[in-house]
Amino acid sequence: GSTRQASLAELERQLRDIDQQVARLLEAAGETPTPQQALEILRILAERAEIASKRDSLTGGGGPRDY
Repeated sequence: GSTRQASLAELERQLRDIDQQVARLLEAAGETPTPQQALEILRILAERAEIASKRDSLTGGGGPRDY
């Protein structure tokens, strides 16, 4: 149904936002992130994994881009 598509699109948007946020944090952290920066990045990646898992349950499996 259309509800599923909206949910899937929303999850994909959240994943893109998180990827951009992580990229900015990694860029800001440079070669050696502080413990605080590292924790923030790990927290965001854990959130991303949860969202990807919800998306995969909607689509029926993991995509080739997921790692």
